[in-house]
Amino acid sequence: METNSEYDVQIKILRRNDWAGAVMVLDASNLSGVVYELKNVMDKICSEAFENHKGIGWKNHHPIALMYAEKINQLTSNGLLDNWSDAYRYVQHMVEVAPLAEMPEGYEEYEAEPWSI
Repeated sequence: METNSEYDVQIKILRRNDWAGAVMVLDASNLSGVVYELKNVMDKICSEAFENHKGIGWKNHHPIALMYAEKINQLTSNGLLDNWSDAYRYVQHMVEVAPLAEMPEGYEEYEAEPWSI
């Protein structure tokens, strides 16, 4: 990361390896790794947007963001949205029944069977 000595602020800029990572993500099979890398590269995209006075649309449609979003779509739904409504209903149900905070030791958490709503 570069530093702007005048303000001593870390400047996050997209590097060649960030662009190469967006190409390599197409071969990924680990959702958590893809999301982790997307978070890291989105920090740089957001920093670039701020420096260049760009808005949300610019960030959302950045070529790197689109590559990662497409891979996340492939890994979670195989390109189909058929499972989306089931997932939505399940998540809405869990909003109602999931614990509000970490459970104290000795208490058992509610264990719903996935997609049994």
